[in-house]
Amino acid sequence: MDKHGRFIKDGEWAAVLSLNHLSPRQWSKAEIQLVQETAERTWAALARVRAAVALQESEARFRALVNASSYALYRIIHPDDQPHVRHTITEAIRTKSMFELEHRVRRANGTLGWTLSRAVPVLDQNGEIVEWFGAVGDISERKRAEDEILRLNDSLEARVADRRAISPSSMTSPHWRCNPSISMLFCSR
Repeated sequence: MDKHGRFIKDGEWAAVLSLNHLSPRQWSKAEIQLVQETAERTWAALARVRAAVALQESEARFRALVNASSYALYRIIHPDDQPHVRHTITEAIRTKSMFELEHRVRRANGTLGWTLSRAVPVLDQNGEIVEWFGAVGDISERKRAEDEILRLNDSLEARVADRRAISPSSMTSPHWRCNPSISMLFCSR
C-alpha cells in the first residue's frame, strides 16, 4: 500500500483501503502497520476466493466437456455392449474405483472396432469423485488375432476329432478287419 492508501500489486493499482476518523489526526506507525497488514490479509483472502471461483468455473467447463464427449462416445459404443458398459461405469462410480473394460465401437468410417477403456476416479479431500482420469485404446488388431487363434484352434480340434474317428483302435470293431502283420495299415469292411 502506498502513502495514498492505494494497494499496488505487481506494479498495478489493485484496490483502495480507506480508513476514516471523526476528527483529523496523526496515525501512529503501529496503526499504519495494522492497516497495511489488514490490507495484505484482505488481498490474500480475495485472491483465494477468486482462485476458488476460477477453479469451480473450470471444473464446470470440464464437466460439461466430459458430459458432451461421454454422450458422443456412448453413441459410438456398439448397442449390444452399451448395457455392460453402462453397468461397469455405474458400479465404478458407486464404489469410487477404477474401471477397465473391452467393448466394441462404431468407427467414424462405419466399421466396427474394439477399444479398451480404463479410468481412475480423482477424489477430493472428502473422498468424493471430482473427475475421472482415463484413456481409451484401440485393441482391434489384438481382437482380430485372438479370433484367428480361436478359429485355428477350432479347426485343429475338428481335425484331431476326425483322425480319432478313424484310428486303428476304432477299426477293431466287428465292422472292420485289419491285418496287423502287414507293414502298412490296411483295413477294409
